Amino acid sequence: MGDEGASVPAESMKECGQSRKDSTHPIASSSIKSLRIASWNVRTLYQAGKTAQLTTEMKRYRLHILGVSETHWIQCGQKTLGSGELILFSGREHNQHSEGVALVLGKYAQKSLGGWEPHGERIVLASFQTRSKNINMNIVQIYAPTNEAQDEEKDAFYDLLQEVMDKLPKKDINILMGDANAKIGRANTGYDRIMGSHGLVVVVVVVVVVVVVVQVY
Repeated sequence: MGDEGASVPAESMKECGQSRKDSTHPIASSSIKSLRIASWNVRTLYQAGKTAQLTTEMKRYRLHILGVSETHWIQCGQKTLGSGELILFSGREHNQHSEGVALVLGKYAQKSLGGWEPHGERIVLASFQTRSKNINMNIVQIYAPTNEAQDEEKDAFYDLLQEVMDKLPKKDINILMGDANAKIGRANTGYDRIMGSHGLVVVVVVVVVVVVVVQVY
């Protein structure tokens, strides 16, 4: 695993998952009034230079949190990059570099991380403290099977996703994002800010870089 074709140094890795008690700061501060979140299908992070490209785009869009689909990384864990970003990743258990999801946290978001859970190669969850003491923000990043996948695979994914979502408190800020492998048409009435008008029914959406600004007053 790793984008430079080499193994990740042991000191940059931690066990999968983290409890809420490890969080140190709420996600809102007096200097930042909102949180910038995006999701992107990168096709792979298992190539040289890919994580550098990832962090460059995060800075370009001034993102605090970036959800990533199709990392092609295996197993699960945490990786701290030299530039300071923290990657929480979840992938296949064995040496098959396909699928894979991750959440990339900037330094500000890292301070508010309350916990995270890997759920295989298609789902990863992270929770963050907010300024409201009893309300957390939960982000679920997904990479859904395509319509051509076996029914058993699709059913297993959506059953697991439903299970993960059902466990999130309704009072929290719950965000589901990622690559749903959805097919779209050209009608974008009411969605023109996030969707173009040149889609085809047979085109599959595989790349999404939409900034979601979450107010955290």
